Formats: sequence, structure tokens, C-alpha cells
Amino acid sequence: MSRALRHASTLLWIGLLALLATGQGWRAGYMDEAYYLTVGRELAHGRGMQEPFLWNYLTDPQSLPQPAGGYWAPAAAWLAALGVALARVPDAVLAATGWDGRGLLLRVGFVALAALVPGLTARLTRALGGGETEARWAARWAMAPAFYLAFLTAADGFAGLMVLGAGFWWTAARLDARGGWRAGLLGALAGGIHLFRAEGWLWLALAIVLGWRAARGRGAAAVVFGYLAIMAPWWVRQTRVWGAPFPPGQSRVLWLTTYNDLFLYPASQLTWARWWARGWRALMHERLWALGQNLQTLLAVQGGLALVLPWAVLGGWRVRGQRVVRAAVGMELALLGLMTVVFPHPGVRGGFFHASAGLQPMVWALAGLGLPAGMRALARRRGWDPNHAQRYLGTGLWALLMLFSLGLAAARLRAWGISTCLYQQAYAQWPQGHPARVIINNPPLWTWVTGQPAVVTPTGSAQAYAQVAERYRVPWLLLEANHPPEVRDWYEAPRDRDGFHYWGTLTWTEPCAAQPPARLYQYTASPSGKGTRSLIPLRNVPRGK
Repeated sequence: MSRALRHASTLLWIGLLALLATGQGWRAGYMDEAYYLTVGRELAHGRGMQEPFLWNYLTDPQSLPQPAGGYWAPAAAWLAALGVALARVPDAVLAATGWDGRGLLLRVGFVALAALVPGLTARLTRALGGGETEARWAARWAMAPAFYLAFLTAADGFAGLMVLGAGFWWTAARLDARGGWRAGLLGALAGGIHLFRAEGWLWLALAIVLGWRAARGRGAAAVVFGYLAIMAPWWVRQTRVWGAPFPPGQSRVLWLTTYNDLFLYPASQLTWARWWARGWRALMHERLWALGQNLQTLLAVQGGLALVLPWAVLGGWRVRGQRVVRAAVGMELALLGLMTVVFPHPGVRGGFFHASAGLQPMVWALAGLGLPAGMRALARRRGWDPNHAQRYLGTGLWALLMLFSLGLAAARLRAWGISTCLYQQAYAQWPQGHPARVIINNPPLWTWVTGQPAVVTPTGSAQAYAQVAERYRVPWLLLEANHPPEVRDWYEAPRDRDGFHYWGTLTWTEPCAAQPPARLYQYTASPSGKGTRSLIPLRNVPRGK
């Protein structure tokens, strides 16, 4: 590939990323992104690393706001803070947003990281022994990332994990018996990954093993030093805020029996005894189900809709003797095991998808090694010209994957705008002059849109709603079509219940007019009848179903 063509490909890739970021505007597509954007806004506006919402009850928070970092890692929020400052995002995003150039400013840090991924993947391919042809194919695969494409410019950890993952594998491939700075860099990269994802411990463990095998104690010590140089400041902050490097309640995630247990109130119900009471057959069935789901993710997401995986397997087989390749296979199995056996419910609901991003550059690099070799073998068998096989058949496969990637990204962007639209229209119907502190499905998004505090819809029992409203002083409940089964009657047959006064049904106009309505309740009294609150007239909300 000529230098001019390579530069043109790079510019087209950056242009595509900029287009995706512009298309999303200031909308937060899903809860994770809303979390990082909202915490980033708090930081950019000088209020510190805090959460003016509750999206789970694991740490038994006493009030709002609470410190950030109780569950999710901080690095994506730091990048989001940069974008919030550059785009001058206000404390509420109330106007309808769609295609907006300020979306590029908001996501500039994530776009910049994503722009590096193909080039770093090509470098990794060369470190594995590939030539220019193999490096070019690896970069091409990275530019057609299928399900990952829409997420690369989202305010989340995907782009950061891919950049750090590519650096991790490149450094691991170049470790030598001297240890030294490369082992320290490997530890620092593991620390960077840990700042994006909680399972960074696995990357540290692998880095220590690689450092030990390369330079024994000197290499392992350098890895630990590099890791601590990155992670120690964050642990100091966590200790100052939480009283320990690791916030209380995180271990409760081990005892989830369904994904909705993540929102259980009170979270003290999440115990080993409750988990074990399900019986070993049910626990085994859940893990077998999670294994099947995660293997589908491996095939469709990591494997590029099965268009990349065969070439990655072939490329991996060609360089199977390299220590770094065996280490990557070990990391894949470790992540699969973690998200299947230990955290089956979060793993299926996005944990494995997120965590695999750090491995993706290695998958693309191996596919870059595999496709030319596979095409040469196929050409020999069929009597074809091997260069023509790569040029036409290989390019055709890549073009097909690119079309799938673009289609998936377009569909994802359309879907991501719906929740923001609903919450903007819900807030437009709120009584003027009254704070909209609310119990809701997606508290980070509500706070991002309105600037108002919110707590997550609890699971476990209908009685938990009054307890949450009383404890966190949230007088409103917005019950959406996607609601816990404990309050199905509240949605299907709305009326006054358990201290909540039914106010009416919220309906929507374009562009989200096709979405199901929501029920609005106001908390007026505790179940004991003490502490009644005044009823506030609500405007523009039709009564009835």
C-alpha cells in the first residue's frame, strides 16, 4: 500500500469516527455512557468525582450525591470531563439533540483513541512477525469492527481498552531477559486497563507472569512498580473517600441470582445463603446458559460476525509458539470463565462484551496474519493467482463486514436516541418550579438530561419503593414499560398504592411517539401514614390509561 493510500485510509477512518460522534450529538445512548458523561460533567463543572444519582444500592448509600467510583472504573469519566469542558455542556440537556457538531467535541477524547486503533493493530501484527501485507490486513479488520463500531466513539471504555490492549500485547511481544522499562511499561498498561475496567486484576496477573518468564524477579518487580505508579493515586483517593481502596458492597455482586438483583433494595439481601438456596442445579443451569451466550458474543462480536474468527484462528495457529499468543489465549479463557462462572448475569448483559475489547487488537492482528496465508493456500488448491485471491476475495469479505458494521452502527445510533427523547419529553411535562427528584429506570440519563437527582427503580418487593422514596427524599416515581415484575399491577392498572398517588400517564410525540407510555406517581405519605407530603398539581399529563 502506498503512503498516499495509507494516509487516505486513515483520513477516511477518522472521518467515519467524527461522523458517528456528530450523529450522536449530546445524547447518551445507554446507562454506562450516561453514567460517564454525568460524572464527567460533575468533574468538569468543579463539583468533583461524585454521582448525583443512585443506579444501584450495593454500597448502601446514605444520601445524594455520593462519591463516584463505587462500582465502575473512573477513566472513561475523566475523558468525558474533557469533552464536557470543550463542548461547554450545561447542567441540563433539555433541547432535542440529533446531528450536532458539538457531539464531536463532547467525544473528542474517545474519537482520538479510536483513531489510533488500526495503526496500533498494524504495529502489533509486525511485532508478531507479520510483514506489510499482514499489517495492512490487520488494520483493515480494525476498521470494520462490526458491533464495536458504534461504541468506539461512545463515552465508554471501548476505545481506551483497545488502545491499551494493543500496547499491552505489543509490549509483551517485545519483552526480553533484561526486564527493565518494557516490563515496567507492561505493568503501567495493566494499570491503565484497570482504570477502565474492574477486571484489570487479570491483566496485572498476566503481566506479572510474563515479566517473571522474561526476567524472573526483576521483570515481575518492574511490572508491579509500573502498575502501582498508575493505580496507587486512585487507591489513595478511594481510601480517602470510602475508607478502603475497594468500596464496600462490591463483593455483593458475587451473589446475584438474576441481573435485576443488581438493583435489589436493600442490597444487604445479597448473601451467599440466599444465592446457595437456589440449589446447585439452578446455579449450574445459569452458568451453562451464560456460557452459551458468551460463546455467541465471542463468535459474533470478537469474531466479526464469523468473518474474522476463522482467519484469526489460522493466524494464531501459525504463530502458536509465541509466548504472547499463548498468553492472549489464556486471557480469553480467563475472561470467558470470569464472565461465565463468577459473574454470569453481568457477563451476559455486557460484561464480556466490554471486557473483550482489550483482546480485540490481538484478534485483528492474528486475522491479519491468517488471511494472506489462507488465501495463498486456497489459491494453490484452486489454481488461482494468490494476489488476485487476496485482492478480490479477501477485499470482498472485508467489504461485506464493513457494510455490516455500518448498518449495525446506524441502527444503534437510532435506538440510542430514544431514551434521551423520552426523558426530555417527560421533563417538559413536569410541574414548573418543582424539583424532579425521581425513581426511574436510568438515573444517570435522567440526571444528564435534566440536571435533577434520581435513584434507580428498586427490585425485590413493591414495599421497597416507599422505603427508597422516604430514605432518599425522592417524591416522584416514573414507571416505564420496562419495569420490575413486582410492580406490574402499578403499570397495568394504575391507581393510588402504598403511599404513592397516581397522577397520570405520560405519552410521547415524535420522534419517540411509538414508545409505550409511562405512569407517573407521587409519593405522598409513608406506609404508616406519617409525614404526608403536599400534592403538586401536574400539568399536561392526561389521566387514565
